[in-house]
Amino acid sequence: MLFSSYKGSMAFVALVPVFFASSLWAETHYVEIHEGAFFPEVTYLYPGDKVKFINMSYAKRTIEGEELVIKGKKTKTETWESGELGYEGTFTYSVHEGTLMNFTETEANFVGQFSFDAPPLGDP
Repeated sequence: MLFSSYKGSMAFVALVPVFFASSLWAETHYVEIHEGAFFPEVTYLYPGDKVKFINMSYAKRTIEGEELVIKGKKTKTETWESGELGYEGTFTYSVHEGTLMNFTETEANFVGQFSFDAPPLGDP
C-alpha cells in the first residue's frame, strides 16, 4: 500500500511541471528599436514568453507582426500592432504558438525575428 501511494504521488510530481511550465518559466525579452534596426535582430524565446519593445529612436515608430488564429475549423492570419511609440515608448507582446516569426517597423520597414530554436552558443 505504501508503494502504490508513492507511485501515484510521483506521477503527480512528474506531471506538475508539464502543466505549469509556460507560466513558471515565462520570460520577458527586451527588443530595442534603433534607427534602421532592432536589437537584437533575432530574439530566441518560447511560447508564453513576452517581448517588450522599447523605442530608442527619436522618430516615432510602430511595430507590427502576424499571428495565426484558429477559430473552429478555420485558421486565419491576424495582424498585431504596437501603435505609435515615441522616444522610450514601450509595447509588450505575448508570444504564443501561433506567433509568426517576423515583425517589422512599419514606416522605415526594417525587420526583426522571433525564433523558437535554441540560441546559438557562439564560436569556441
